[in-house]
Formats: sequence, C-alpha cells, structure tokens
Amino acid sequence: MSLSAGDRLGPYEVIAPLGAGGMGEVYRATDTKLRREVALKLLPDLFAGDPQRLARFTREAQALAALNHPNIAQIYGLEESGGTRALVMELVEGEDLSALIARGPMPLVEVLPIARQIAEALEAAHEQGIIHRDLKPANIKLRPDQTVKVLDFGLAKAIDPATGSGGSSADSMSSPTLTGRATQIGMILGTAAYMSPEQAKGMATDKRVDIWAFGVVAYEMLTGRLLFAGDSVGDTLAAVIRAEIDFDALPAATPPALKRLLRRCLERNRKNRLHDIADARIVIDDVMAGRADERPAVATEAAPAASRHGLLAWLPLIATGLVAGIAGWWLATSLRPAPPRNQPLHANLSLPAGTRLDTTDSSIAISPEGRRIALALTDKDGKLQLWLRTLESSTAQPLAGTEGASYPFWSPDGRSIGFFADQRLKKIDASGSTVQTICEVQSGRGASWGPDGTIVFSPSPLEGLNQVSASGGEPKALTKLEGEGRTHRLPHFLPDGEHVLFLSGDSSLHKDDSIQVLDLKTKKTQLVAKESSEGLYVEPGFLVFVRDATLMAQPFDAGRLKLSGEAVPLAKDVVFNTYRWTGNYAVSSDGLLIYEVGTPPPRRQLTWFDPVGNQLGTVGEPKQFQTVRLTPDGRRLAASIDAERDLSLWIYDLDRSAPTRLTFDRQSAAWPIWSPDGSQMAYSNGLGLVLSMASSGGSPARTIVSTKGHTFWTRDWSPDGSLISLSAQSSRTGWDVHVVSPNGGQPRPVIAGEADEQGGYFSPDGKWMAYLSDESGQDELYIIPFPPSGGKWLVSSGGANLGSRWIEGGRELVYTTREGKLIATELAIQGSSLVVGRSRTLLGGKAVPPGDWDISPDGKRILVAVQIEEQVPPPLTLVQGWNAALKKP
Repeated sequence: MSLSAGDRLGPYEVIAPLGAGGMGEVYRATDTKLRREVALKLLPDLFAGDPQRLARFTREAQALAALNHPNIAQIYGLEESGGTRALVMELVEGEDLSALIARGPMPLVEVLPIARQIAEALEAAHEQGIIHRDLKPANIKLRPDQTVKVLDFGLAKAIDPATGSGGSSADSMSSPTLTGRATQIGMILGTAAYMSPEQAKGMATDKRVDIWAFGVVAYEMLTGRLLFAGDSVGDTLAAVIRAEIDFDALPAATPPALKRLLRRCLERNRKNRLHDIADARIVIDDVMAGRADERPAVATEAAPAASRHGLLAWLPLIATGLVAGIAGWWLATSLRPAPPRNQPLHANLSLPAGTRLDTTDSSIAISPEGRRIALALTDKDGKLQLWLRTLESSTAQPLAGTEGASYPFWSPDGRSIGFFADQRLKKIDASGSTVQTICEVQSGRGASWGPDGTIVFSPSPLEGLNQVSASGGEPKALTKLEGEGRTHRLPHFLPDGEHVLFLSGDSSLHKDDSIQVLDLKTKKTQLVAKESSEGLYVEPGFLVFVRDATLMAQPFDAGRLKLSGEAVPLAKDVVFNTYRWTGNYAVSSDGLLIYEVGTPPPRRQLTWFDPVGNQLGTVGEPKQFQTVRLTPDGRRLAASIDAERDLSLWIYDLDRSAPTRLTFDRQSAAWPIWSPDGSQMAYSNGLGLVLSMASSGGSPARTIVSTKGHTFWTRDWSPDGSLISLSAQSSRTGWDVHVVSPNGGQPRPVIAGEADEQGGYFSPDGKWMAYLSDESGQDELYIIPFPPSGGKWLVSSGGANLGSRWIEGGRELVYTTREGKLIATELAIQGSSLVVGRSRTLLGGKAVPPGDWDISPDGKRILVAVQIEEQVPPPLTLVQGWNAALKKP
C-alpha cells in the first residue's frame, strides 16, 4: 500500500514520501498529537500474512525502542490502521555519510568526531544486547549541527524470518534502507560491501559484525573509496571474504594508532578481531587528545602481525606516522623554514570562512597537550558556538550543543571543554558527543579546571569566586568581594592545584585592579601584581598578562608566589576587552602562543531611508558608529563613536550635518538618551555609572547613578522628564528594568521577574512601557501599563532585539527581529487594555544592526548606520616557541 500527502495513519499525517527500503516505503509525517515530524516505515504486505513473522518483528521493535542515545535515531513505536502497519521513527535531517564519502577523502579532523560518535552509538546498543547488522554509510546521517545519527539499529534482524538469536544468511538479504526490492542487484551490493566475512558465509553473527562494518566505514571516510566492490553480489562477497585490504591507501598523515585500530577491526578471523567497540572509542579519544601512542591500541587476544614479527614490524608504521605528523603540522600552519636558534616560529591560522571570534569575552583555549584549540566563533548568521581545531588540520569543526558559548577552558586530561552558556556552566566531550550542565550561573566570567576535578569559576560580574565539582553539584563560595562594585573573575589554577590566580577589579572606574592569588586550603588571598588584566601562569615560570593592549611576560615563582625581573612584550595590539579584563589570546607551557590582532570597528555611514527602503540621503562622514538616537523632535542626533578604544559622544545638528563632540575623557559614553526637551543627555560609561550633561556641552558630566551591586545601562527618558529607565544587572536577580530620577537617587525596580527583563521604552503619553523578556526561552517584546498595574501583551513573534521605538503618537511600535529585520506593529489602546494588530516589515527587509538605527516620530524616515566596508577578520597569529628567546627565571 502506498500513501499520499494528507493521508492519515492513526495520529500521523503524511507530508511527503522519503524513499523506499527493504521494509517498504518510507514517508515524512507529522505526529498531530505531539506536533513533531517523524519518519513512517511501512511494513511490507508479507507481514500481514505471516503472524509469526509479525509477532517476532513486534518483539524486536519493542526491544529496539528501548535504545535512547543521542547518536541513535530512536524508534517511537508501531502504528496500525486499516490493515496498514508502520514503524514510527525519529526523523533525522541532514546528509548521510555516503554522500560525504562520495566527494572524496575526508580530513582526519572530520573523520575522528564522526567515528567516535558511531562508536558511541554501537557501544550503547551492544551494552543492551542489540546488534546493528546493517551498518553502512547510507545508515549514518550527519545533522547540520554535526551530530551523528545511526539509523535502523537492529532492523535487519527484526525483519529476518529466521528464528533464534544468532542471525543467519538472511542478514545478507535484509537491509531496511535498501532502495526498491530486496532482490535487486544494486541494492544488495549496498549492503554486501559492509558485511563481515562471517555474514557473507551465512554463519551466525554477534556484535563483531558491527566492529567489522565500523572499520570499513572508517576506512572509506579516510580514503574516499569503497573498500570492497564488485560487479555482482557474488563478486562483492568474494572480495569481503578474500580480497587483500590495501592499508597503504590510507592517507600518509593517518596516526599509527588509528591504522592499528583499523587493522584490528578488519581482521577476517573474528577471534582476532577487536572484541569491543568501546576499545575503538578509547583509541579515538587518545588520537584526538594527542595521547595515541602513550598506550597500545587494545589488548590482544591472538598474536597479530606485529607480535609475530616483533618491534621491527612496527618501525615502518611508526616512522610513517612521525613523518606524517610533522608534515601535517608544517602544512596546516604554513610555517616557514626554521629561523635562527632562540627565535620563535610565526604563522597565520585562518578561521573558518564566514566566522569571526567573539570579541566580548575570552574566546581561545589551548588544550593541555598544545595540539588542539577551542574557539568561540560567530558565523555569518550570527550563531555563536564553540569550534575545535587541531594544529594538524587546516579546518575547524563546530561542536553541537555549545550555542552561546563563552570563556572556553580545558580539563587537565584534555578530554573535555568547559564553557558558559544559557546561564549555566557546562562541559562537552572534546569529541563533541555529549554536553552536560555542571551548575547554574548568573553570567559567568571565566573558569579553570583543577587536577583534582574541581572547577573554580566566577558566576557573575559582581560576585566572588565559587568552586564546584566537574561532575556537578552545588557550588560553594570561595572569596568575598572587598566592597561594592568589585569583581573577582578569570581564575587560573597554578600547577600545584592548590592556588588559583584571579583578577580583582573595580567595575566602575577600574581603580585598584590587581592580579591576586587564592590559597584554596586557607581561603586567603595575596597580591601578585597591580595590573588591569587577568594573569596566566605558564611554564617554565612566567606570569602572562596584558598591559596597554600588549601581551607581557614576567618571571614568576609559582612556589613563592612572587614576581621577579622585568616584564617583556610578547605581542602588540592584541584584542583586549578593557571592561572584561581579558581578550582573544592564549598561551601554553610548551611555548605555543595564539592571539588575534586588534582592528578598528568598521566604518558606517549615517543614511536616511523611507519605510520601503529607498535611500533619501546621508548625514556627515563615515565613522565607527556604535549607537544612534534622535531627539524627540527629530532635528538632532546623538551617536556613540569608537575612537582610540573608547566610545565618545557626538551630537549632530541634522539641519547642518555638523557634528560636535560632547565627551572627551577616557571613559566610554554608550547608549545615549535625550531629555524630552533635548537639553540634556544621559548615558552609561560601561562600568556601572549613569551620567548626564547638557547637550550643548561646556559643562562637566554629573553622576546620576553609581554602581551598588548593579550595572546600569540607559534605555529611555519618560515624556514628562521625571524618570530615566535603565537595564540593571546584578548577581542576585539577573537583568531587570529599573527607573531613576534624572536628579539622581536610588534606582527602583519596576519589572523584576524570575526571567531576564531589559529595556523599558516609554510610550509618547508615558502610560505604557515596552521591554524585552526571555521568559519564553528567547527574548520577546512585551508591553505593560506604566506604572505596572496588571496586564501584559506580547508584541513580537520569533524573537526581538533590544531597542524599540514608539511612532505615530504611539499607534505603532518598531523593533528589530533576531535576524535584524525592522518590524512595525500596530497598537490600539482601548481604555486600560491594548490590542496588538498587524505587523509590517520596513526597509524592504534589509537587515539592521541592533542599536545602529532610529526612526522619526512620524515614521516616515529611518536613519541607519550602514556599514560601508566589509571587515574581514585577520587570521590568528600563531607563535611556536614564544619563550625561546626569554631568559628563564
């Protein structure tokens, strides 16, 4: 029986056919009860006439449904309706592995994470006594997030008409994913090429058939070609049984341990074959961590070639691996021939196309063995996540499940990477297979993993250091802040595992910043250096820190906790965030240094558009604009402009396009807002202070709010001039909306729920307020009465950015979506209630950067700071042997 789009099978509504297999036809369908898409595999008609076969299949399917693993496509159940029976399975998007292999040999850095995830899937199934029996590239899918999903676990056995537990020759004719009828030659070849010799001979099978198939799949990923091929099923099966395996076809850079593993997986005598797929996973872990040759691949039950011929038999493989490893290093990093002795080696390290490092927080972490780099990268779509790159490879791979990651750090054994995301401290296997939450945090500011499994971390900008077990648990406080507005962050373990370096800073004026050291036993701290930077310890005894955008190294005795000598420069113009006391650089004790050279922000041109996107004119010259804000009458403009690493405030008279600089000190001036009459400007300095000054200039700024347990950001000025709204961040409550008098005083919260709330934009009559909240799981725009008196209306759909504007006397609210589209939504006020009407897209759908736009009160003109030059991030600078020329302490 065939199905068509719209047909129903129980609660499942067919969307479209996906293909056909040995089990029957396969369809994409919607589960109308749970509102998710699934795959329906219709059982062949032969099941209807064979009750014994159907009963056996049902029992097998029930056992398979018990498999629950992130790398296994799950079986949800069986469905029967009108005589039609179907297996309901997880719908997996993405390419199958056969399509990737068809493009040619895959890089080792791609093969290893895929192979590891396949091994994990097999290991989980084998532990429950379930064998795949039909593992092949067509049964392995790679999702867009790089997660591997193995399909159709155990179904070859489930459709086998034979009875008993051992399997039979029917395995060779039973592939749930073959195309068309199971008697067609082309389909059988698809399965025959991955059968173990014992399957090809019709013998009973066990889990070692999966280990053989795993070896075949891994071989084909590395070589880009079929291992066993023939013009007929017989030819293919004969090749499986007798053909010599050409291990010399593996890439020269294949690590020796991986070659040894493949030989063990592809032993035709299953007594000599690798007995447990978990051993394969361990070898892959060691290869990825750079420990591949520290221990044998697996224990041997029968003497392979190496043990028969002694160590000499391994020398060619070892030599080949060493040469290949060295060659891979030079090729991947484009290093020049060695310079004179005691001179570091310099090279460029390119980032994946379309990505850039996150410049807000620390974004680079080098693994303990110095061969792998974790990078927090943002792609062209604005997605921030961790990527992993080995120095032997020219590419990096994203790690699924690390979206929003910041402050990456490695475990001492190199097996895991810690990071902050979604207000949680998390860790992920370096293979990219499993993400685990360690504990909740407010907004993490750095962490370090000690040798005893303890993680020391900063849970928020205005809180002392905490510690927690890497396996999870309740965090415990380690340090107390010295006063209001202070911060402890960016911890780094010293080699003894008993002391931790950290940054003690002033979040308002950067006064009394210092690098301190904490004794974990006594909880006492002592001063190391008065520097406004984190401190990193690297062997053979240096403290590395940043001073005036220059990375410095100074001799440091980790035993006596004392500096000596003079600090010397390692690299200039490194990317460094003054307000976070860290930047984009990393050093390792084996002499590896990686850093990003700072570049000025892209220049933007202030440009007027009409609502449909037609350009109307420009304002002034291109500059590094960060935020722009029009006066209530639309005749003047305030803009924060990046100059010499600080944001200065400028005023534009739009009738003359003449700019006037308003602030001149070294403090930044961000998020400017106008008083209703345009006579005053209020802004944030980025360090917790809210200030105001006359928009005509000529008088010093005065402080409205100073930090007291919160960091404040200006958002809006009420129409009657009596209040300023603020986004307030604290370690206890997260983000809330506060208001304060322009004359100063203590800010008070007006929107402070369990979720994070930001913004606070007054309607023209001052009776309503728009704000962002992540209570739904993502930032959305809401409106409430002001002062709050009950009632809340959702305006956005699918996410919104900070910064909204009321126009048309409050009849429309304009905001940007997460994709940067400018949206105007109709509003109708009916007494104390509100009706949210239709939405329209402005600017013809052009993307608008958050904060870099404003709209005239009548909604007829939109001002956008348009980027006029493409800013391609420079490659990272890699220095090997940075400490070669330094005098050892």
